[in-house]
Amino acid sequence: MTSQPMNGNGHAHGFTTEPGGTRSPDANDLRRKLLAALNAAQLPAGSKTKALNECRSQLEARRAVERVASEAGLSLSHCLTNDALELYYEVKKGQHDLGYISKGWDDPGFRVGEVRALQEFQGVHFIWTGPEIRRYCATNGIGITVAQHGETTEIHLDGVIYREGFNRATLLKTLEALGACVEKIEPHCKVVESHIGVNKWANTTPLELA
Repeated sequence: MTSQPMNGNGHAHGFTTEPGGTRSPDANDLRRKLLAALNAAQLPAGSKTKALNECRSQLEARRAVERVASEAGLSLSHCLTNDALELYYEVKKGQHDLGYISKGWDDPGFRVGEVRALQEFQGVHFIWTGPEIRRYCATNGIGITVAQHGETTEIHLDGVIYREGFNRATLLKTLEALGACVEKIEPHCKVVESHIGVNKWANTTPLELA
């Protein structure tokens, strides 16, 4: 029997094919396209590696969100990825809108949030009543920011979950806290837009987790 050189772990040098580990033609084709695109890109090797790592991260994050949402009995829609966002989904429980889940490319976790758009006079009213609501939401792990766009005031509410701690329990807990905060806002002002359109996230600033 011909001997083979062994590595430090007692295994033969070189790669071996595991039983049933053959690649599908589609996977081979994708690999060729990826390598062709990488070879054609006029970028340093480090930038190419970073891009590949980001693609892998996006696939893993998307799989995690879809798995956890399924475990929690939630449905996802309007999947989005762009230069600012690694992923974005709108979240529903049956026919009830619960908000969104998003993650920026450099974020260490997921943002679970909702946006309310108010007419100008309602936004002014919220500024006067907001501190009490802010304190309530902060106590429950939900942050609030206010942005003015012409005659419309947008109230952004969100909680964050580190990627390592993202699971069914933490997602449902954050959505419950988010829903309670939204209920605190609605009696003070008439909602004119229940949630943000995905096109508005094109220039979203990545979240920062303390």
